[in-house]
Amino acid sequence: MGPSETSVVWLDVAVRRASQLPRVLEHRLVASSRPPPGPSFTYRGLVGRVRMARSQIELGPPVRPGIWVANEGCCTNPTHHRRGLVGVDGILQVAQRHAIDWFRLDRGFNAWTGDPSRLRSYPSYREPLIAAAAGRVVRAMDGVRENQPQGTLPDLPPISETVGNHVTLRVAPGVHLLYAHMTPGSVRVRVGQRVRRGQVLGLLGNSGNSSTPHLHFEVMTRPTFFPTDSLPYAFERFRFLGQITEEFTDEDLALQSTGALTFKRARPQNVRRGQMPLDNNVVGFR
Repeated sequence: MGPSETSVVWLDVAVRRASQLPRVLEHRLVASSRPPPGPSFTYRGLVGRVRMARSQIELGPPVRPGIWVANEGCCTNPTHHRRGLVGVDGILQVAQRHAIDWFRLDRGFNAWTGDPSRLRSYPSYREPLIAAAAGRVVRAMDGVRENQPQGTLPDLPPISETVGNHVTLRVAPGVHLLYAHMTPGSVRVRVGQRVRRGQVLGLLGNSGNSSTPHLHFEVMTRPTFFPTDSLPYAFERFRFLGQITEEFTDEDLALQSTGALTFKRARPQNVRRGQMPLDNNVVGFR
């Protein structure tokens, strides 16, 4: 590291069973200078102490039944969600740490068929988005124009429109569900309204910082997308169908020669309970 430089180190700690989780994680730093020039020094010390959370929120599905792929999800690959470190008001946060971009697939595991430059070529487009838990609407934005798929992200919108047309629900103290990139004119709820689990909030679209239709879904500590922290969560139930084996994003999806994604079937396909789908898992909600 040079003078005045900052480095970020990303660490994953894996355990086989939940019972092996420690109560506290301590971050100890051992560093030394590189001579010459200047005097040499060494440093050893505790630089961080994080108390582990033993509980997590369990949710119902955020979408209607169908085949869905959990793109840009946790935790196997360094996605832009996991490592999207953003500084807001002098505070560094990973606002999308546990976010998932949900794409609906047809029975042939196609993310689009026909002309990829047309929104209606995508099975995801205009799919109903539903409340994964009962709560109160704390943000509802509509009227942001929709992007036409073109294989690249649109011009970066102002921070107030990053998530496009969206709904944010407060389902518990410090727990907010974000549904982003809705199609304009589809938002069906208003700020202050109480919603029940399973209630339709709006329709999936391609507004904001989005290149092809998908639902950006996450759990946040605050009702605002910036600044916030992204919390882990689990779904009460889903069927694990398999895995998309080649990486893709909403940015390059329209550039592919075909909308067929490389799917590896799970053997066996089974029901998972109290889990979060991992990156590019293909699941069925019921």
